Amino acid sequence: MFESRSAEEPTLVSVSDCLVRPGIIQRAWLVELAKNLASLSSAEEWGSGLANLRAFDIGIAQAASPGGMMVLTSNEVGDEDEPEIPEEMRAPETREELAEKCEAAGFATIEWIVAAFDAPDGVLAEGETTTAVLARLAQRSLNDVTCAYAFGNFEKYIVRDVFWGPDVRERLDRLSLRIIELPGLEWLTEEFAPENYGYHWVLEESEAPLLSQARPGEKLPASAVQMYSPRRLTKERRTFDRQVKTIEKELVDFPRIIGVGWDAVSQSALRLVPSYRTTSPTWFYGGEDDETDWETCVCTNQVLGDDAGDLSLSSLTQADLPKRPYRIATIHSGQDWVDLVLKYPMIVVPNGDTQTFEMWSGTAHGTWVVLDWEALAEDLDGVYLSVLGALDAAYVPYGVSVGGQELWTMMTGWVPGSVMWVRDPLAEL
Repeated sequence: MFESRSAEEPTLVSVSDCLVRPGIIQRAWLVELAKNLASLSSAEEWGSGLANLRAFDIGIAQAASPGGMMVLTSNEVGDEDEPEIPEEMRAPETREELAEKCEAAGFATIEWIVAAFDAPDGVLAEGETTTAVLARLAQRSLNDVTCAYAFGNFEKYIVRDVFWGPDVRERLDRLSLRIIELPGLEWLTEEFAPENYGYHWVLEESEAPLLSQARPGEKLPASAVQMYSPRRLTKERRTFDRQVKTIEKELVDFPRIIGVGWDAVSQSALRLVPSYRTTSPTWFYGGEDDETDWETCVCTNQVLGDDAGDLSLSSLTQADLPKRPYRIATIHSGQDWVDLVLKYPMIVVPNGDTQTFEMWSGTAHGTWVVLDWEALAEDLDGVYLSVLGALDAAYVPYGVSVGGQELWTMMTGWVPGSVMWVRDPLAEL
């Protein structure tokens, strides 16, 4: 019934040509919420006549990343035992058709969420208020988007966002504010409170990242540059050598690091220790038809992390944080992230074998800057990322000026609702 398209089949739009806007995770969240609402057994009653969101999703995904999607074959067309494939489920053949399909899917997403808000109590789910069902599905949709965005669905989300008109994006952003204000979702926007953070990832010494860095005025070790240089004398090798030489000349007054990965822990020579917000399985439970084992979903690492579902609770330490004052920087928005990076900049020397940030950055290409955790540790104990902050800032490239150079920064690989400690808060236990 299904077959894979060839990875060499041309796409209608390349993600590298797309502008990635702030709040893309927030709008992707609403797409997942609308799909979850449309999947309710009661949807035929209160959502009668609204669009088939799954069909839109398949059609757009095929256009965004055909090499990685499973698509319906033409053999199904006209099969007496199968219904005709909806037009919106077919991959668009032109950019104009793709733009129309994305715009229609955006308005359909809005209509499903508005229809759910308008439904009387007990209609979405028997015996439950409308706001309670919306809050639960909103939290479950966070799981759907944060676990799959970086390494599964970012192409289709970025393509949607590019072809949505400003009216669709603005209406979705306003709807997200309305959802965040639902009773039970206060934790999405809360300030850091030590009593809420009972789960901690404790790194073994062997897990410390293998990085090389240079403090201001120092040169990166030649051995480190050689380690991360492309192995062959190719165009990539020449580009790498040119980028390193430029950074070492023009940004030598700033700390530099080579060998970083996509997640925050791999972007520091310090042993960063994350702690995760305690959650309840009931926040994400999908009802009697949900076969997911939500009983282990007791912290944000298990439900909102990129590896959610792959790591057992035994990989975490469960303990109350010591009762003492903490010096914490808070990220509630993209601007908060930018301000923190500008205060503690660490220049990323490119890794010759990977494109750590450019996979998700769209049109943003150049030199990247992340947090200088060593400098940050002189002033702070850690950095807290609220869920609200992740919705606005995660996987968004921001242009910043450092040392008179125009650079880029992007927050990747952070679990929403977590604290990244520069010193282990449990060390005294």
